[in-house]
Amino acid sequence: MKTWTRIACWNVRTLSEDSRLAQAEAEMLSKMRTTGLETDLRPDHHSPFLHQGPKISVVQCYAPTNSASEELKDDFYSALNTTLRNIRKQDIVIVMGDLNAKIGTGNAGYERHMGKQVLGVRNENGERFLEFCQNNDLTIGGTLFIHRDHHKYTWNSPDGNTKNQIDHLAISSKWRTSLLDVRKRRGADIDSDHHLVVAEVRLKVSASRASIDTARTSRRFDVSKLKNSDIKDTFKMELRNRFSVLDTNSTTVDEEWNRIKMVYTETSSVVLGHKTHTRGELMSQETWDLIGQRRELHLKLTASSDKIVQEDLRQQYRQMRKRIYRSTRRDRRVWADGIADGAQRAADSGNLKEVQSHKSAFLSADCNIGRTTEALAGTLPGHLAHPR
Repeated sequence: MKTWTRIACWNVRTLSEDSRLAQAEAEMLSKMRTTGLETDLRPDHHSPFLHQGPKISVVQCYAPTNSASEELKDDFYSALNTTLRNIRKQDIVIVMGDLNAKIGTGNAGYERHMGKQVLGVRNENGERFLEFCQNNDLTIGGTLFIHRDHHKYTWNSPDGNTKNQIDHLAISSKWRTSLLDVRKRRGADIDSDHHLVVAEVRLKVSASRASIDTARTSRRFDVSKLKNSDIKDTFKMELRNRFSVLDTNSTTVDEEWNRIKMVYTETSSVVLGHKTHTRGELMSQETWDLIGQRRELHLKLTASSDKIVQEDLRQQYRQMRKRIYRSTRRDRRVWADGIADGAQRAADSGNLKEVQSHKSAFLSADCNIGRTTEALAGTLPGHLAHPR
């Protein structure tokens, strides 16, 4: 969740974290900008989901804890209010994340903004969050639906003794009837002391015919196969055969074009096929195996009711988590070294297109590794490394 908040609501995330983390991230962004590696992380950034119906804007945030200073809390909600003011009034607004707020039972005076399905006793953060929802006309979804208590609490302490409902999802009050359910999913292994919170939203959306047609034709043929002489000859032969039986009695230019297009499309589909888009492998099979073992431990921990067995499983889970962290860091270093070496080889051969491709791969993976950034900066020509 913390990684998501850093992207979805940068100002709010920075204000809620300690100064060392904020400084490190600022230095990383500064380094990437000076080397030409621009990013999309910008203040007050929210994620709009566009379709033919109402627009949905999702703001993901991470609030200061209840023990944080008053000044830090004021700054957080000030930034959050600024973010919501920058969203169009016609949009459906969803504010979600770790608010560190205990709403508490009793909704007197807040009937429009919360229900009665709440756990715990309201704290100061809960008061602030309710006031925020009241000022922005939001309804807290997790308080509306009847569930067992173990489907309401969203955080439990590492020792398993303390449980709280502090992760929330709030939606524009006039759209609260579109919210069908909000509950916690205990079975999701996300390697966190927080549980996954899932919301079900139903909207009436009118699909655009043009967008459907575009989606169907957006797949590209794998023309790189034409570099193979045998496939190239096969393509020519198939194309020639189809043109030989093509009906040339066309009455209009459009009919003639559609027939020619059909021949090329069918030939490409049969001989070349479509491109398959696969993301670069950032993790080794060894890491995936460890993640599978951690998932099995998580399922056993969820299913067990014996305190002694649970404690033993927690110890195993913590050890497995450390092994996974070490393995993923190693995998990312190996992957980053490969990106840097590939960019260096491309720069040495003067292939700027491939250098740009390596830079794009680095940015798309959000891989904050200093060595790779410096290596890519060294391979970029001056006009690319320091754009005007």
